[in-house]
Amino acid sequence: MKEKPILLLAETGFIIRNLLLGYFAGSIARKKKLIVAVKNPNDKNLQEIIKGQNVELIYFPRDEKIPLGFVERAISWNNLIFGVQMAKKSNLSLKIQNKLFDNNNSIKKKLPEKIAVFFGKIINLVGLSNWVESAYLKKCIQQKPITKQWIDILKKHSPQIVVSSMLTHCTRYQHSNDLPVIVAAQGLGIKTCSLIQSWDNLSSKTSLLPRFVDRYFTWSHSMSDELFQYNELITKGQVEVTGSPQYDFHLDESLIEPRELYLAKFKQIDPTKPYVLIGTGTSRWMPDEMDKVIQLSESIRKKIPKMQIIIRLHPKDHGVRWEKYQYIFQKPGIHLQKTCPEMKMDEGGFVPPKDFYRDQINTIRHSACVINSSSSLSVDAAILDIPIICIAYDLKKDTLFPEGRSLSYTKSVHYQKVVYTGGVWLVYSEKETVKAVESYYQFPYQHKEERKQIVGLVTDQIEQKAGLRLSKEIEKLYH
Repeated sequence: MKEKPILLLAETGFIIRNLLLGYFAGSIARKKKLIVAVKNPNDKNLQEIIKGQNVELIYFPRDEKIPLGFVERAISWNNLIFGVQMAKKSNLSLKIQNKLFDNNNSIKKKLPEKIAVFFGKIINLVGLSNWVESAYLKKCIQQKPITKQWIDILKKHSPQIVVSSMLTHCTRYQHSNDLPVIVAAQGLGIKTCSLIQSWDNLSSKTSLLPRFVDRYFTWSHSMSDELFQYNELITKGQVEVTGSPQYDFHLDESLIEPRELYLAKFKQIDPTKPYVLIGTGTSRWMPDEMDKVIQLSESIRKKIPKMQIIIRLHPKDHGVRWEKYQYIFQKPGIHLQKTCPEMKMDEGGFVPPKDFYRDQINTIRHSACVINSSSSLSVDAAILDIPIICIAYDLKKDTLFPEGRSLSYTKSVHYQKVVYTGGVWLVYSEKETVKAVESYYQFPYQHKEERKQIVGLVTDQIEQKAGLRLSKEIEKLYH
């Protein structure tokens, strides 16, 4: 009898980079055939990288997005589940996400949300949320054409296990693209499992995590606790801590380059002088951060003349919004580092992990400190034991966040835990930021033990390869 393969759902470039091209896929493919569903299975670069491996790429079909009218939006299943999850979680992270992705204040846009939350509160109050979620899977997801399409795909390839990676991702009127696959697999009696894709997903997303999934994999025990908190029907036997594959390369000594050799690549940076690394967000997350970052950079350089600046862009930022500041980056001592692939990562674009993490690790490792706005760069820096400064101020008032956008982000569920460790220095003004840079430059060992706490909080046993741990746990499922 032909041995059944493993199917990995790799919708985005993040998953391609961290799972398919990381340690996970190689470990699986040495023992079983690995089929990987991607947006572009004919990508020549990807085909070249996996050549000779026991891996087959197939197309990842997605639900067609159909424009909905006012009434259709208000009474849609997805809107109802949004309301149930909003009522169930009711935390600041979820409120922030809702502001960012659904900030239209018109009555036609807001009324469906209010209706959903109203009924969501009633459903939770009378204890019917689990029944509604089960009905949603049966009456909505199971009946969708995309689910039936996935049933045909699963029958054709007959996988032993389906590995989901984006089950926690959804928008208000669109379910996770992994959800129909999981429902289809469950109907066919195929085992399923899912890795929680990002450290904020459990608290900030309204996604539904089915109770029938055989195994959920988390980054840490803290994340497992959060999983149980928001999903009371998921049992401890369904959850395993594996760490996060996105940190698998951070302690790889072979990727570390000597300071002078690495910094020689940056034309405006003098390898003999110190620099501060400033990590940025996306245009949606931080739409006006350019002026703040540029002004902060100039203030740091004015106060500490020998201190240089490297501004590292988010992998989803192609740098277009920074073009008008090119005159700044032509000056000695300041450099703009782009990290995004040519194709957007949400569309399947990727940078091979050793290339991406070689740049990230060396840029962080050789810096005097890392400045960011409540981003995962804080965790990257903590792993490499580099001081972390978190911006909690804005240059001007924000109509969407009257209390302060940057300040609100520091209070989100996932980042607040990091703040509580004391491993990040929250700064509430530009002047305080410069002061923190001076202090960390003189005394880099400040908060060293607290940074270790951040690492343990976010990802379990960083010295082990999470991709390998994940593959071993999946291996247990098919034995």
